[in-house]
Amino acid sequence: METVTSIQSFGGFSLGSMQLALPMEALREVMPCGTLIDLPCPAASVVGGLDLRGVVVPVVDLRIALGREVQSSQYPCVIIMAHAGKLLGLLADGVTGIFACESSHIHLASSSDPTTATFLGSIRREDADLLVSLLSPQALSQLDGVPMVEDPEPDRQRTQEERDEVQISDEARPMMLMRCSRIALAMDAMAVHATMSHPDIYPSALAMGHCKGVIDYAGAKVPAVDLQSLCGLGELDVDEAAHAFVLSLDAGHVAFLVSEVIDVVRTMPDDVMPVPAFALPNPDLFSGALRASVLSTERAERAGEMASQYLLLNGPALKAFPAVAALAGVNAPMSGAVLNATTFSTSAQSEAGTQAMLTYTLGGETATPLEQVEEILPYACDTALSDAYGPLLGFMVNRNRSIPVLSLTHLTGSQADGQTPPSSVLVVASEGELVGFAVPQLRAIEQARWTPGPEHGSQRASTKDLAQVGAGPQAKLLPVIDLRQMARSVQQRI
Repeated sequence: METVTSIQSFGGFSLGSMQLALPMEALREVMPCGTLIDLPCPAASVVGGLDLRGVVVPVVDLRIALGREVQSSQYPCVIIMAHAGKLLGLLADGVTGIFACESSHIHLASSSDPTTATFLGSIRREDADLLVSLLSPQALSQLDGVPMVEDPEPDRQRTQEERDEVQISDEARPMMLMRCSRIALAMDAMAVHATMSHPDIYPSALAMGHCKGVIDYAGAKVPAVDLQSLCGLGELDVDEAAHAFVLSLDAGHVAFLVSEVIDVVRTMPDDVMPVPAFALPNPDLFSGALRASVLSTERAERAGEMASQYLLLNGPALKAFPAVAALAGVNAPMSGAVLNATTFSTSAQSEAGTQAMLTYTLGGETATPLEQVEEILPYACDTALSDAYGPLLGFMVNRNRSIPVLSLTHLTGSQADGQTPPSSVLVVASEGELVGFAVPQLRAIEQARWTPGPEHGSQRASTKDLAQVGAGPQAKLLPVIDLRQMARSVQQRI
């Protein structure tokens, strides 16, 4: 007989060496920290204010409140806590996901000291094998000298009935409900790293195919992907992308644009129905469909007519999708630099035996290993030299470094583009210097499944190989240019 127990849900996050959690009914959303606003507040633990859609929410660093040593965080975010109709921000290094536990497994603590009372108790997370300290929203709201602001969206406060512990099986899983245009989707909430409201989408050289640009998250420019387009279900109007959720991969973060994140609900395995694979453009990205019976009447009305079922996304498959895996490596900032352009890491490999390739037009379609490209910048030479050496177009300045920009069309003798003006500059590091190669048009980031060496074509230029990009009917054989070798050759000639 199935065991029925009292289950509570918590949202986990980390701060320094502390593993913390808030009850889900008090956790409103997670926002990138960014630059905080100075507040006229005497409490040392209030480190500033976060602009939350026009409302300044005070942000508390619990390490200061608890008298602990404070160390800077590389990727800080802010947990927005809602309690008694008011909001407070809690500084965090990152979120660790939603988890559930039986009430009987919580080890409660008590203290007469108002600050110490923020520690409600502890619980061991079975999903991550972590001992987590639970926080008391009531005690946090009463920290000495710490202000809270009125909730500008009081309708989002949960009712008392929703706060009550619900009797459910320990097989239950939290599912995040969302909407892309008129299509209702769901995903295991445990796989979601963070959610964002009204993300600002900035132009980027990555804006091609499913990627619509980049957004600011965790101190970096993170690729923003049209989830609806990636799933083959049409395209989402960027102006309608009011929300986004972030997935964390080994190589970095990727954000997925959606019309709305509706809610997080608890579901049972029997609530998921199979969906015939032939009915879905990309069936590998789905695990079935979620029954609408898991929704309350209010939630169903918010979702509209599409609430009869929610197509259930497969989180691991979404992370492993080649286009997503390749994009995950492009949001790591350079050491010690402020990120003001798309920066690439060297870890954009999605599966064994493949290599991520950046493809672009150069007479025909051409490829370069993504790991060779330090950055992609829009073409804009700050200093153009009319009598410059051959392929040298001029110079541009980025992060206080002068970068010579050369025409890759000129260097390779590819004239089939009809001297198309360059649109992007691929920045390569060589011999301690940066060299920029101007290209007419970027195409995509794709996986190459094999790259034969020079011994397979002795007449081929030493800077080129061939790569098989794509698979099946879409597979194509492209010439590969070694930009690092080309940069070294140019440095020796000039």
